[in-house]
Amino acid sequence: MKRTRRVAILMVGLFCAGYVCLLCPIPPKRLASTLTSPNGKEIARFYWRPCGLLGAVTEDKPYVYMEIRDTASERLILSQSTWGDIPKDGPRRFAGVRPWIVEGQN
Repeated sequence: MKRTRRVAILMVGLFCAGYVCLLCPIPPKRLASTLTSPNGKEIARFYWRPCGLLGAVTEDKPYVYMEIRDTASERLILSQSTWGDIPKDGPRRFAGVRPWIVEGQN
């Protein structure tokens, strides 16, 4: 009985470890593009991370991030993340968060 329990726990642990390795985001964030507001007071930086080891190979379905910072002080104003279709998908996914972020800009 103890042996069966150990094997079951080991199998669950291996399954979870495999899932994490294959699908969890891999650090560090990679810079995809940068946009500056028309008045020059804010800057939006778009980053991406591959979705696990599979995403690192295919660059498919990455996590995309957006950080809006004050240009002068680099103070973080807004940070958001979501799934993307390609690494440079940030401006399309976050279009409309600020009026100057327009879909299709890279």
